[in-house]
Amino acid sequence: MAQNVAAAAHAKSAAMAAEGAQTGSSQPPKPVVRKPKVLLVIDDQHTDWAKYFRGKKLNGEYEIRVEQAEFSEINLASYVNSGCTVDAQVNKGGTKAVR
Repeated sequence: MAQNVAAAAHAKSAAMAAEGAQTGSSQPPKPVVRKPKVLLVIDDQHTDWAKYFRGKKLNGEYEIRVEQAEFSEINLASYVNSGCTVDAQVNKGGTKAVR
């Protein structure tokens, strides 16, 4: 399904580019800046999962940002109207940080 969405988005952007070329638009298209997708890995710190995803993209468009935490460091809250919120309290260099 994700491939179909990516293919449809690519087809739409190609059609818009072709339309702009036909109308003689002198302005270059604005680059699309996409926020990276966050991948939450629940695992101990023995494996650095970020290195496996470094430089990789999801559907060829989205960069992947890896957040890694142990199960005991994760808090999850779910709300009917606004979805869920996840935060991780991890130790970085002896200091607790919330992400």
